[in-house]
Amino acid sequence: MKLELNYKFLIVVGAAILAIVIICICNYQFSYDLEEIISSQPMFFVPVKEHRYLASLILDYGNGHKRKFEGKVAQNMTVLDALIASARAGRFKIKSNSQVEVIDGIENTEQKKWICYLNNKKIDSSPAQYIIKPRDRIECKYQ
Repeated sequence: MKLELNYKFLIVVGAAILAIVIICICNYQFSYDLEEIISSQPMFFVPVKEHRYLASLILDYGNGHKRKFEGKVAQNMTVLDALIASARAGRFKIKSNSQVEVIDGIENTEQKKWICYLNNKKIDSSPAQYIIKPRDRIECKYQ
């Protein structure tokens, strides 16, 4: 009886140790994959401490919900590039031709559409034509 109890105890302890090892391996793999994804995205908005190098992008969904992105500005980066970088960081999709057509699954309609502003000035043509600089503020509103 005592010998049988020891085997059960060893099996339980062994299973617990195996579970801990598997959790550690999965956590390590997740960290490795996340680092690889972040380092492979050249246009990612990378947070830095000095705000003088940052631009911001705000998505206003027109229903009180807003999302804000902030990051370093790459050389010759456009409003469209900032939207793409924010979409990657925020895990949503955008669609744009001459104007922004879809952001985060919300499409332009006859009543409402996405309108982008650069430093509070309406963007009248393609967002790919507007170069941004550090400290610029981009706002895309669904109105």
